[in-house]
Amino acid sequence: MSRTASPLWNVGLLVLASFAAAPGARGNIVITLAAADAGGNATADPVPAGTKVFVDISLSVDDEDNPLLDLRSIQFDFQATTTTIVLSNFRWELPPGVDPSSYSSFVALPQPRLVYLSNSRVGNSIIDLDTTPLRVATVEATVNSSGSVDVRNPGADATGGVAFQAGFDQPVDFNLTSRNVSGGALRLTVEGAAGPDTDRDGIPDAIDAFPQDPNETVDTDSDGVGNNADTDDDGDGVPDVTDRFPLDPVESVDTDGDGIGNSADTDDDNDGVPDAQDAFPLDPTESRDSDGDGIGDNADPDSPDTRNTGPRATGGLCGGSIAGAMLLTGWGLAGFRIGRCRLAARVGTEA
Repeated sequence: MSRTASPLWNVGLLVLASFAAAPGARGNIVITLAAADAGGNATADPVPAGTKVFVDISLSVDDEDNPLLDLRSIQFDFQATTTTIVLSNFRWELPPGVDPSSYSSFVALPQPRLVYLSNSRVGNSIIDLDTTPLRVATVEATVNSSGSVDVRNPGADATGGVAFQAGFDQPVDFNLTSRNVSGGALRLTVEGAAGPDTDRDGIPDAIDAFPQDPNETVDTDSDGVGNNADTDDDGDGVPDVTDRFPLDPVESVDTDGDGIGNSADTDDDNDGVPDAQDAFPLDPTESRDSDGDGIGDNADPDSPDTRNTGPRATGGLCGGSIAGAMLLTGWGLAGFRIGRCRLAARVGTEA
């Protein structure tokens, strides 16, 4: 369903005057979050416990005289999101004509809850920004108790946290530490008394799979072991530490890293050849095996493509009729191999 959410919460629209801009830099980046229901209607705060909302993530700059014309990488980190708000189904929502699959993209929710998009494969700029908020992503959030959706993770180390990079003569980094990013957190409140919470873990007993265990609240595969202790949350036989989709029992592998599991992906290795036509669907460097020996044509030194280097018949006789072969043999040629498309130059020459 197509949604156009009206912004309900505009977060952190603060001009950071103390930021010393690098030469050629542009306005500071502002992250705006807004919540809506499935119909695109702005969510009224507070919400009932267990409500699912769609959180739109938009970007803009705080200075209309200094647009950001070359944003080349985007990273959001949801680690600081309140644990009682369950995130799922993150997806990029870029302007028409901007295809996220054309860029290097990593999406992993809810673990480790870090997502990024970068231009490592094509071009320099993913999008340009001005003072009008531009929606770039949406994530679904199930709100079990009051808390915040946070895309910043302000306490992250050098490899985590919210981060952006823009072009110019030298790439310019935008992050919380440099004080050139603001916004990025959204408070969601649960209405009224949500019922008893026996273990006081913030999850009402009515929706807590383990109402007497403060260390557990969810049991994805219903095996009686909470997700925190369970080493295979979705019960698909693949341990969480090696499962690309630890909460999806029908997916565990994402060979090409495009965020779509191999079970649903029609081109697992992203080589442009659909799996149904690809002799090596998990190898992006191979797709054909002409001689059926289990070695792809690119690596096989004995494939027809690499063997057919001798003189070839012309005029359509390569692999042609038996009559054509007999005629050529009558002229003193030998070594004709049907299906090999090769003719030896003289009698006795090895084909």
